[in-house]
Amino acid sequence: AHAAKMAKEHQHDTAAASPATVPEPAQAVVGEEVAYATLEGVTVKGYLVRPELVSPDGKPLPALIVIQEWWGLNDNIRAMARRFAGEGYLVLAVDLYEGKIATTSETAMAAMQGAMEKPARLVENLRQAHAYLTNQKKATKIGVVGWCFGGGWALETALQIPDGIDAAVMYYGRTQSDAKALASLKAPL
Repeated sequence: AHAAKMAKEHQHDTAAASPATVPEPAQAVVGEEVAYATLEGVTVKGYLVRPELVSPDGKPLPALIVIQEWWGLNDNIRAMARRFAGEGYLVLAVDLYEGKIATTSETAMAAMQGAMEKPARLVENLRQAHAYLTNQKKATKIGVVGWCFGGGWALETALQIPDGIDAAVMYYGRTQSDAKALASLKAPL
């Protein structure tokens, strides 16, 4: 039902970049594809971005986990990750679709439905992203931000990793209003 609602809301949308991603980052950034998780033997790659003036093994930075909208980890999400890195963050744009990128509402709905069939896999993907930033990159704090499909998963990440997420931002997405389900939330939302 949620996927059908999303399809209706996005029926006239395209996967084209948002105007919010058009401005260049506030400072020069460097990005690369990294392997941050292994799920049942499958390597999951994301897009890691940092300010250019901070060496990869230099001073630890506050970090953001960026979660895609229902289109997948596309150029729009990579551009938003670069914008956040330009503000001084280490940014990991995760890939909850594990390599699939949608270009139509129909393929986006199918990708989202496929991912949502395995919610434990999505949670593990996000846990490993958090562990990557904590253990390998020594992030000083970790926030999570997502849009649409990713907005709901930003909240879910804060609920699933309550002692590891310092802030969560939902740019629209599936919300939660059950007080019992929200009981583990510690981060500002």
